[in-house]
Amino acid sequence: MTTCLFRMTLAGALALAALTSAACVGPHDAAPRAVPLTGREVGVQFALSDTLPAVGDTVTVSVRIHSPGEAVQVTSYTARLTFDTTGLRLVGEAPLADGATRVINPTSGAVRAAGIAPAGFAAGELFALRFAVLRPTRLASLAVHFDEIHSAAREDLKSRLWTMPETGVRLP
Repeated sequence: MTTCLFRMTLAGALALAALTSAACVGPHDAAPRAVPLTGREVGVQFALSDTLPAVGDTVTVSVRIHSPGEAVQVTSYTARLTFDTTGLRLVGEAPLADGATRVINPTSGAVRAAGIAPAGFAAGELFALRFAVLRPTRLASLAVHFDEIHSAAREDLKSRLWTMPETGVRLP
């Protein structure tokens, strides 16, 4: 069984963070590929509502999928997002108005998330969570692990996942 873990790092609180490591452990280990993606790769990316938050701010973290080659429609997934509870406090799920069905199950330092969208997730946005910032540098603790991720063609996409730079975008 192959396990893929994606970790986001933040260069202090002054620079735009980047997803920088992807560790895939399994029978066919592969080194992470550098962006930009080409061909059949599927990028995993965090989008943050604020890349330089202050203590007390609320930040929305969206987990997105991007496929620059062939169009890949992710239709289902189960994932676990982990974070450092000394620096971030989960406020709750950020609603996404795309008609997909999602569920989250928060525990201390982790959120299990699952979703299904027969027509695919709009703009590749799988789920979004809101966090209260206790220590801004702890955004670096965010990591997402996919237990399952499938396309409309019933393809298991885990072996095609690669990290992409995080983006600082205005999220609702």
